[in-house]
Amino acid sequence: MKNNSTTRRGRHVSKIVAALLMTCLAALSLWAARARSGPSAVDSVIRQSPVHAGPVAIQGSPSGSTNGSVQVVRFTLHDVGILPKQARARKGLVAVTLEDYSGGSAGLVVERQNNGHAPERAGQVHRYDRSRRGRAELRLEPGTYAVFDGDNPERRAELTIEP
Repeated sequence: MKNNSTTRRGRHVSKIVAALLMTCLAALSLWAARARSGPSAVDSVIRQSPVHAGPVAIQGSPSGSTNGSVQVVRFTLHDVGILPKQARARKGLVAVTLEDYSGGSAGLVVERQNNGHAPERAGQVHRYDRSRRGRAELRLEPGTYAVFDGDNPERRAELTIEP
């Protein structure tokens, strides 16, 4: 027959194990919720090191629009500017996507830079309703395009369209 101190010790150990298990489950739940909600603006800016601030990778066919494919160029808008600072794509249909971490911009403006002449607006990327994301498909010819925040033109990036 067990004495009372052994029984009490067993219950005490069970409570400690249960508390540790609950703590681990709570931490796992918080981690999973953060992973589902995506990165914060600070996380996104911190991850952008000089190595990653160059041209972005382009999805789609390298042959441009000859087979009807769409190339995707992604920009993220932050309080400190637009990342990446430079992007490249081939002429044809280009989907310009926006992820707005700045707190509520109207969207991005894409303008073709003409040597010595006034820039031509090629299009605008508006955010979807109640979303930080937006997308616009633009048919772009070779040249250099300025991509800037419609609310704050000082936040700029450059899009180069190659032949």
